[in-house]
Amino acid sequence: MVIILINNTIKLAMFSQRFLIRSMQLVGATSGFIQRPFMNRAIIQGLISGLLASGMLLGLLTYAYYQINELYLLRDETKLIILAGLLVLLGMIIGYISSYRAVRKYMRLSLDELY
Repeated sequence: MVIILINNTIKLAMFSQRFLIRSMQLVGATSGFIQRPFMNRAIIQGLISGLLASGMLLGLLTYAYYQINELYLLRDETKLIILAGLLVLLGMIIGYISSYRAVRKYMRLSLDELY
């Protein structure tokens, strides 16, 4: 469900930028030049969202450890670091793939289909 929500949000953002993409095509920009700013933004936003998710998860775990003292026995720092890294990586990958698909879609549309 989260992946679908992220994908649709990125599609909406690209929809609002469709005329900018078309303008860049009309002045002769290559597809890589058009895609690069959108991909960079997607990776940065994925990085930030992954860091926020990791921080919130670690904060919630710290609160749980504070409330239930016996949970310290189950604590494994290595697994927490791996989980935080995977959250960051997954956020970046989902953002990149969704942005790539949305930008490619609007690059292929004709002028009549943009409206």
